[in-house]
Amino acid sequence: MSIHKKNIIILSLLDVAYVILSINIVLSYYLGETTSWYAYIPFAIILIIGAVGLLVYRKQTEALLPIAKWQYTLTRVLTLAFLIVYVVQMLLVPNPREYQASLSILIASFLGVISLVSLSLHIYILWRGHKK
Repeated sequence: MSIHKKNIIILSLLDVAYVILSINIVLSYYLGETTSWYAYIPFAIILIIGAVGLLVYRKQTEALLPIAKWQYTLTRVLTLAFLIVYVVQMLLVPNPREYQASLSILIASFLGVISLVSLSLHIYILWRGHKK
C-alpha cells in the first residue's frame, strides 16, 4: 500500500495537537481558575497547526510513501480511540475542579500515550519513506 506524503504530515500535525490537548487537560486543572487567559494559548497553537496543515494539504505534490496495512489500521484505531476518550472525558468531567487531580492526570496520561504512539508511528513512516 501507499499513502500521500502530505496526508502523513497532516496526521503528524494532528498528533502534535493531540499532545497539546493531553497536556492541556492537566494544566487546565491547575490553571483553570487562577488565570483566565490560559485557555487562549492551546487554542492559538492548535489554530496555527491547523493553518499549517491546510497549507500542506493545498500543495500540489503527489509524493507517495509506502505503508503497511497494519500501520494504516493502527493509525485509524489510534485516532478514533483518542477522539472517543477525549469526548467521553469532556462529557463525564465537565468541571475538572470538582474531581481529584489524579483523575485528570490519569486521563491525560492515557491520551498522551495514544498521541505519542501515533506520532512515533507517523514519524517512522515519514522517516522510512524519506530514506528510500
